[in-house]
Amino acid sequence: MTDIDSRRVAQQLAERLPHLGSHWRPDRPLAGLQLDSLDIVELLMVIDELYGVRLTSDDLAETATVDQFYQLVARRAVQPAIATIACPNE
Repeated sequence: MTDIDSRRVAQQLAERLPHLGSHWRPDRPLAGLQLDSLDIVELLMVIDELYGVRLTSDDLAETATVDQFYQLVARRAVQPAIATIACPNE
């Protein structure tokens, strides 16, 4: 399993959501980002896609700063499992 740290989360979010990138300083209050509902949905979808972490708007409300958000994602991140499907012999 690859360790996910808050810097990696920050870097990947900046790459995937460049229109939000300059506002995501670690010490900035998350509420101060003034994300609209579409930004929040996009953010949550990217986090789910990248890390397999399903966050809710309540999770966002419980994190005070951008860095705390990154740490939350890093704590909950999982490495996707590779499924092996056996093919029957024909």
